[in-house]
Amino acid sequence: MLDLTVIGDVAIDTYYLLDERDASVICSTRNRVCELCFELNEKIPVREIEITVGGNASNVAVATSRLGLETGIVTTVGSDADGKQILYKLEQEDVDLKQVETTGKTNQTVAMIYEGKRTLLVHHEDRNYHISSLKPTKWIYFTSLSTSGNKIVKPLLSVVQDYNVKLIFSPGTYQRREGPKAYSALLDLTDVIIMNKEEAEDYTGKNKVSYNELLKTLVDLGPTRAVITDGPNGSYGFDGVNFYKCSPCPAKVLENTGAGDAYSGGFTTALIAGKTFEEAMKWGSANAASVIEHIGPQKGLLSRAKIEQRSNKCKVTSAL
Repeated sequence: MLDLTVIGDVAIDTYYLLDERDASVICSTRNRVCELCFELNEKIPVREIEITVGGNASNVAVATSRLGLETGIVTTVGSDADGKQILYKLEQEDVDLKQVETTGKTNQTVAMIYEGKRTLLVHHEDRNYHISSLKPTKWIYFTSLSTSGNKIVKPLLSVVQDYNVKLIFSPGTYQRREGPKAYSALLDLTDVIIMNKEEAEDYTGKNKVSYNELLKTLVDLGPTRAVITDGPNGSYGFDGVNFYKCSPCPAKVLENTGAGDAYSGGFTTALIAGKTFEEAMKWGSANAASVIEHIGPQKGLLSRAKIEQRSNKCKVTSAL
């Protein structure tokens, strides 16, 4: 039996590290939106390029496998060279591939890195998502799929209910756009929902409220527990009774792509390993801190021994 099955899209990620002299950021104080700007119809020098395997599902699968879980993935890769590259990488990371389908083209993401932050250009291929049967698993991590991803929900509900599987839900872009009502039955069976602050505000329709109120609103949608990550401000959790804040672990930031997935991978592994909710938040923060010290979402993912060591430097307090 697998410890964890990750369901979601995978992609090839291409990173362009922009020189600070060749772009700029303009922020609006009125709506708190910042825009990355460079000259139209111009050749923009790129300081560094890196191509990696990515996508939320791939990142979490690799993170949890590297931390010692027996992890499988339900996804679709293209029947092209990029798809072969993804399969090779996942196989090298000991991710179970027996539930992977190969067809069409591979999803692509372009990440423009400027001043340590990334702007993503994302393309998801249309997929005929389905779950004919799942390998026995203790936990499921359900994350981003493209527009027809809701086809999976009904069979997924059956698996969770019939086999008493624990479910972690981290909605992707298309899932968030459909809103909570489209996934109400799934949310009722969710053990933990994980989102970043901007995603949670958009999903709940609540802006400029406290972290605690935002967490409580997420739990009111159905999940038993909730976690919100907020970059340099740390992460916040609600276990249904108590609220917690985990300060960010010390890190030398290079760029922040994949920090959320790294957090989710560390957090999920800790829960499956029987750690407390607070300890799981520390594991998530430690993994995220390591990833943002590298380019790409997987290079900095920690082993079990290293995450236990690094999480000792992270601090969780009650958030009243």
